[in-house]
Amino acid sequence: MNKIQPFVIKAKIAPPVISINMLKRDNLINRVQQLRGKRITTITAPGGYGKTVLASQIVKYSKKPFVWYQIDKEDNDPAIFFYYFIKAFSEFIKDFDMGFNFSHNIDKDANGVAYNIVTFLISEIEKINMGRIYVVLDDFHFIQDKIIIKFLNMFLKYMPEKIHLIIVGRSCLGVDLAKSKAYGYLIELDKSNLMFSYEDFISFYNLQPSFELDENQCKNIYNRSEGWPMALNIFLQESDKYYSYIKESKESTEYKEKVFFNFFVSQVFNDLSESIQSFLLSISVIDKITLDICAYVSGNRNAEEILNFLVENNVFINRLSTKEKVYSCHQLFREFLQEKLGNKINVMYKRAGEYCYSIKKYSEAMEYLIKSNNVDYAIEIFKFAGIESVRNVRLKTVERWLAYFYTSNYKDNEWVLLVQSYIYVYKGMFSKAEKLLNYVIDYFYKSDTCGHCIALMIQARILLYRHSIESYINTVEVVISKSDEIDDFTLYDAFIQKAYGHIIKGDISDAIVTLKVGIETLNRRGSDRFAIFIQRYLTVAYFMNFEYCKAIHYYEITNSMSLEEINLTECFSVDLYAARIYRDMGRLEEAKKMMEKTIRRKEALGYVEDIFAVYYQLATLYRDIGDYESAMKYANLSGELLKQGGNLMEIAYLVRVLKGLILSDKGDTIQGMKIGEEALLELINAESKFMVEVAYHSVGIISIRADKIEKAKIYFENGYKLSQKSGVKSMIPVCAGFLAGIYIEENYEKSLFYTKQSLELSAKQNYIQVYITNSEMNECLVIGLIHNIELDFISKIIYKLNVDRKKEIIKLLKRYGNEECLEKLHKIIKLDEKILDDVDNKIDIAFLKLYGEKENCFVEIFKKLNPPFTPCIIVACFGNFRIYAPLIEEGRIKWRTNKSKELLAYFIDNKDKELSTEVILTDVWQDVPVDKARNIFYTNIALVRQILKKCNLSQNLQKVQSGYIFRGSGIYCDSWIIREKIKDIENLDDRIKEKFLDALRKGYLKDIYSEWAIEQRMEYEKLCDKIL
Repeated sequence: MNKIQPFVIKAKIAPPVISINMLKRDNLINRVQQLRGKRITTITAPGGYGKTVLASQIVKYSKKPFVWYQIDKEDNDPAIFFYYFIKAFSEFIKDFDMGFNFSHNIDKDANGVAYNIVTFLISEIEKINMGRIYVVLDDFHFIQDKIIIKFLNMFLKYMPEKIHLIIVGRSCLGVDLAKSKAYGYLIELDKSNLMFSYEDFISFYNLQPSFELDENQCKNIYNRSEGWPMALNIFLQESDKYYSYIKESKESTEYKEKVFFNFFVSQVFNDLSESIQSFLLSISVIDKITLDICAYVSGNRNAEEILNFLVENNVFINRLSTKEKVYSCHQLFREFLQEKLGNKINVMYKRAGEYCYSIKKYSEAMEYLIKSNNVDYAIEIFKFAGIESVRNVRLKTVERWLAYFYTSNYKDNEWVLLVQSYIYVYKGMFSKAEKLLNYVIDYFYKSDTCGHCIALMIQARILLYRHSIESYINTVEVVISKSDEIDDFTLYDAFIQKAYGHIIKGDISDAIVTLKVGIETLNRRGSDRFAIFIQRYLTVAYFMNFEYCKAIHYYEITNSMSLEEINLTECFSVDLYAARIYRDMGRLEEAKKMMEKTIRRKEALGYVEDIFAVYYQLATLYRDIGDYESAMKYANLSGELLKQGGNLMEIAYLVRVLKGLILSDKGDTIQGMKIGEEALLELINAESKFMVEVAYHSVGIISIRADKIEKAKIYFENGYKLSQKSGVKSMIPVCAGFLAGIYIEENYEKSLFYTKQSLELSAKQNYIQVYITNSEMNECLVIGLIHNIELDFISKIIYKLNVDRKKEIIKLLKRYGNEECLEKLHKIIKLDEKILDDVDNKIDIAFLKLYGEKENCFVEIFKKLNPPFTPCIIVACFGNFRIYAPLIEEGRIKWRTNKSKELLAYFIDNKDKELSTEVILTDVWQDVPVDKARNIFYTNIALVRQILKKCNLSQNLQKVQSGYIFRGSGIYCDSWIIREKIKDIENLDDRIKEKFLDALRKGYLKDIYSEWAIEQRMEYEKLCDKIL
């Protein structure tokens, strides 16, 4: 060890001078200064993140006494460290005694000296008569000596309350902070706190004397820096030298070498061992850093150990996911490493491509192999990657690959032609696609069954677009017949397309059968994931079959599985059909958001093949809202797209019918009738059953408004009969409802028959919007009131009607009913207003409102709130654990055992998490021997399954390989609502916060005493504090 030097470098015990151009970090300064009871702050991040600047700002703006010690490599020596540490105190604290005797032999008794110094320091600090004192240890990562670390841990243990220690560095390994963290004394600031937000960067930019930059240039600089303050500072301070880089977003070798190259060499790279340097150079080619690919590319089996070392020491490597062990490298550091890698870079890219190919990550493999200039290898992988990428609408990526092959003399390769034809189809360029497909289909017929079937599926899309439905179905059936020779995706796609063909024809039962056969076939092949996606498409079939509850059930239960999308370019969107169901159920805002999201997604992807369908649905939704200008706008957009290619004239005629209906909404019944009837005649001639049914209903409404009642009667009766024959049941209650109004004067018994048909079918599926949108349904509602038909359902509708519509219904009741009926209506209106007053029609707020109601009103009040569908169970986790079941006679769950109750509560608490049996046993039966616990568990899991089955939730508890997973479809749960809403606490109004607090104060799962429940209870108590 070194001898104590009598001389002091003053700069080591003085804070750096802060430039006036440095951004003041007010939020971080306040966080340290204003939090009472905090005694230690750690500021850790890679070099250049402004750690020292922040520490100096904290002490400067606090206006409190402080001690500063700037540590260097040489300070990793107890003698030097102790001397400077004490000297720093004496330099800044008046009356501090520097008289500690250093005559001890530190080499022989370092521990004793460390203890004596701590005792001396504590004693002297206690004598100081002043408030808080900041003690800053800057660049602490240089300290590795065990004696110094032990000294600092002793100092922390006995440190007086007036001291606030700030440890600054790339890491503070070895310092025992666990107790301070547990007691709430510790503030931890890291890279995520120090990196600049875009707003921070703009504020910083405004402080600099640099030339003017526009918004795009500022964003370019910020994105390149990834929020790294030093990089942003260099860009702006050296902006005159790197003007072209900033202006044109071009890479500049001079910029990299002269600025960042020197920084990385001197401050980072040279401090690492040769093995770590070699490892970093190898993995610099990797986009998504995982342990396996690192090991393969670098040839180093200690990848995890090295990566953890780099993360802990803040060497520009970040851990993105602890569970999956995924890492990333700062882009500028990565460019530096690739520059140093030199000519070896192609070898590394090839290794990365080989690895990705071995694990069937074909798109990633393509990217690496193209970068390595290995064309022959790349074309082999393109067979898989090209098709996969088009299915996921990465069209620009695929077009870039195609351009690469065109310049490499592979433009006539059959797989290149096949992929190109696929892109043409999704862009609506069908003639170009057909020219390529004719050759490809003939070629693959003789040589490659899989390629042949993919080509047929692309051809089927063109046939669908041209509305050659029989040829479309026949083509798809050829593919299904070769199921033993094709891949899972193509088979999945074939079943989906065949089902859709049956739906277009109106053969809904055949569509459902096709999908169920597909699910069974793929399950038998072990392709559970693809089977689940076919199950998702049952949403569409059951929607068409007017079984909305089933449709929404399949939609939500498959969505809750959070599976990675396997095809973003499905010819019809399940989300769109779900949105249509929400629209029919009166959830217009929810439906509108889903439709607009679908449009944004398709437009962003450049996928316009079926966007006309979304525009059509938006037009109908805006008609429901009463915004006829927007409705006509989207109807016109849909019609224009249908003119651009293909022969989908039937759909174009249906759009024209809708435009006629919108014209009648606006009062132009003459023009609306003309357009509607002409389009209807074309659809009848085309024998398009489903579209004719929809058209009959729309033209029937126009006819009523044009006072052509006999025509309207014919149209609605034709639609009613056709719907019964075709199996498209959604038109039955619609046509029946209008017929009830038409027959009310002519044939009351017939009117009553149609009213029952309409209301009873609609009530089962909560199909309310058609009654709200069309005043011609008033008579149907009035007859229902008179004859007590589905009064709860009618009350939901009446609640949503405007004042004028309610007045119209009162007039009709006076005409056809009696005083008793009027009293019934007033009671419904009053009840609705009482229950739903001040709720804003938000289910989550209303659900929490139930805490203020008597328990026996719980389910009844909930039913009045008009959710998208009546939930199978309503779960209350705050207070005692309770479950209400609106669909069963008892209305409330009764428990066979307390543990079955706790087990279901446990599953609900861990919704969507995969839980191993061992974890469940440990949490729920923590004090029971494992063998006994396992037997009790199986008994109680059977009881839980019985409860779920009774509530129509059998599919929610799923057995997976490691254990179980519980899904949330069909369930409303108070704790789930709070967990979701609390994420946006800043935007919650006070009334909602008060509802949350009412629930939270009751305590989470108050009647369950296991440790897991107690821990969660404490977490919710913290949420309560957060809201307050």
